Amino acid sequence: LPVIATDVGGTRELLVPGTGQLIPAEDVTSIARAVRGFVQDEAGRLRDAERGRARVMAEYDIRRVVDALETRFEAHKR
Repeated sequence: LPVIATDVGGTRELLVPGTGQLIPAEDVTSIARAVRGFVQDEAGRLRDAERGRARVMAEYDIRRVVDALETRFEAHKR
C-alpha cells in the first residue's frame, strides 16, 4: 500500500522521496491533496507502494535488524 504520513518524529527518516507522501503535520489541505493524488494516479500509487515495500524489506527485515543488534551487543561485551 502507498503511504501518506505527516512530518513528525522520525517519519522523515523512514519515508524517503519516492516511497510515499510526506506532508506537514496538521495540514488538512495537504492530506486531502495527497489522498486525491494517489486516487487519481494509479501508476504513481503503485510505484510508491512498490518502492516503499522494497525499502522496508531491504533495510528493516527482522532478520537484518536482529543481526545488526546482535553485532552491536557483541561489540560492547568485549
